[in-house]
Amino acid sequence: MYFPVLAGYNPKNSEEYASLILILTNEFETRFQDFLKNSQLFAIFATLFSDDITAVETKFQMECIELQSDIQLKEKFNQSFLLDFYKLYLPKETYPVLHDHALFMFSLFGSTYICEQLFSRMKNTKSKNRSTISDKHLKSCLRISTTSIDPHIDSLLPQKKQFQISH
Repeated sequence: MYFPVLAGYNPKNSEEYASLILILTNEFETRFQDFLKNSQLFAIFATLFSDDITAVETKFQMECIELQSDIQLKEKFNQSFLLDFYKLYLPKETYPVLHDHALFMFSLFGSTYICEQLFSRMKNTKSKNRSTISDKHLKSCLRISTTSIDPHIDSLLPQKKQFQISH
């Protein structure tokens, strides 16, 4: 993780190390304070069957009560991975609010991964060997490198055409 506050900071003694650790601690707390604000939403998502219903947001309460009374779903929750449980066993028709909440929570981490992947590929694409690449070309390279679409080269080529002529 890169902290712009610490760029070029090279501590020489223990007091400077202490101030460096204090800066890192403060930076860590500010970056992750959103997790503390939304801890209830994470708890509903990760521990459906162990939360106190009165502590849950009102929009989730009725569905959580119904869900917690279903013994079969509780067994499925305990026996499967979280993603599999939401994908395979939690019906959207019966639990629309919890289902939408699960989609939102899964998309948080998926979009973070995609962003990290994009920055990593941009760093490789715009290396010192290719530093003259323009922003337009960088955008095109990143679009190609991050797409999930497989090209169908054969369909792009003209049919029945010989591309290399023998001498």
